Amino acid sequence: MPLSNGLDKPEKHSGCAAVPRRSAGSECAPAGRGPARHRAEPDCGGVPSGLGAAPVMTAETNLLRALDSLGISWTIHEHEAVFTVEASAQLHQEIAGAHTKNLFLKDAGGQFWVISAPHDASVDLKALPDAIGCKKVSFGKAEAMEELLGILPGSVTPLAAFNDTAGLVKIVIDRRLAEAEVVNVHPLRNTATLGLAGSDLIRFLAEHGHEPQVVRLPARA
Repeated sequence: MPLSNGLDKPEKHSGCAAVPRRSAGSECAPAGRGPARHRAEPDCGGVPSGLGAAPVMTAETNLLRALDSLGISWTIHEHEAVFTVEASAQLHQEIAGAHTKNLFLKDAGGQFWVISAPHDASVDLKALPDAIGCKKVSFGKAEAMEELLGILPGSVTPLAAFNDTAGLVKIVIDRRLAEAEVVNVHPLRNTATLGLAGSDLIRFLAEHGHEPQVVRLPARA
């Protein structure tokens, strides 16, 4: 079963490796056994090269503890890193809830953004500046992503704002995700999916200095 923080019962899903519900502070230790660690080994895709396993997993543990401290229920599903549309579609079938597409962007004024859209949305990048109030946007560089958010391409998530203590990255969440009963995002790595209520995602970001814009993102015709 999925790893969760015990605030409600987990759901079972057929294809993802799963771990019993525990609080982040418990290090996911099964009863009668020593502490189990959040896994980042190659058998589930590993931590992206360039960031060591220890920093990523420490950041993830801190993230989960921060969610716990706000009384936010979450569930993590471990899985292989996903690189194809087919594999992504299979994962969406196995994990209930709204799935996301997350973009790391930089506008012409130098402001960085994380844009979270429904996974099947085709965001109109030309119309986006008018929707969120910025200048022309382009994709941000991997080096800036690692420096500002502590993640690498393939792991983009609004939860990475937790690492941006300087408040240099703005977050935009599509209204459909904000209103979703469960929204699925990466927990700072692309070998797992974390599910939480859309309203809790908004609350968590606001509590950590990144109150997001919630808009209906423009779609390409």
